[in-house]
Amino acid sequence: MTQEELATRTGISRSSISEIESGLENISLVRAERIASALDSTLPEFLKVL
Repeated sequence: MTQEELATRTGISRSSISEIESGLENISLVRAERIASALDSTLPEFLKVL
């Protein structure tokens, strides 16, 4: 999935997705949950890979 697709699915800007991915932006639990859901994962599973 591209950053653009993930941004569309989560409502988070592509630039924020990029900064989260590269460690330049801290991720809130709300955003983490939205990303996990977009990736068909649960929040606990998603947080394990962070």
